[in-house]
Amino acid sequence: NSIKGMTEPVAKRSIDWLHETGNRFLALMGGEPLLRPHFIHKITDYATKKDFLVYLPTNGRLMKPDVIDRLGDAGLAAVNLAVDVVKEKPELAKALEPIRPYFDHLIKVKANYAMSTFFNVCITRTNMDDVKELTKMAKDLDIGIDFHIVETPLIDSPHFKHLNENSTFLTPADYPAVDDLIDWIVDQQDHGVKVVNQ
Repeated sequence: NSIKGMTEPVAKRSIDWLHETGNRFLALMGGEPLLRPHFIHKITDYATKKDFLVYLPTNGRLMKPDVIDRLGDAGLAAVNLAVDVVKEKPELAKALEPIRPYFDHLIKVKANYAMSTFFNVCITRTNMDDVKELTKMAKDLDIGIDFHIVETPLIDSPHFKHLNENSTFLTPADYPAVDDLIDWIVDQQDHGVKVVNQ
């Protein structure tokens, strides 16, 4: 935290360099990009004026309606909303319920700004019912959804202190339930769910 983050001149020079190489896609990565909403707004505005498609991954905690509207006015093209559960759980803090007013505003205005929106969901051993609920919600709201599987690390990592305490890692005992869930997701995709990054 001693480094405040990228400066606006460095960001603009980076966008200029990307533009010179022919790139027209900019992902505003973090941590959480919206910790610096004014910076993100300026960079989005600068990039879209150079014909960039700008993509924002966020957990939504700072996605207040005025931030959404400013970014929409600046031309933000896509919001990747990281949510793993509907109601917050101790081990899974990326929940929809605490950000529901912000999310509802995003859904209400996304068409006005031609802003694509999708859920980004991690499949863990503790949220498989939530995965189904979020998938159904995505279909009902006509937004996309993508999935990541949270496996136990495949290599020995003794330096990782919380390996045995992580209740979200999938274990071999969870594989049948995950297989069933994946089959269900594929069936949902066949019936109209917009699964992105398949």
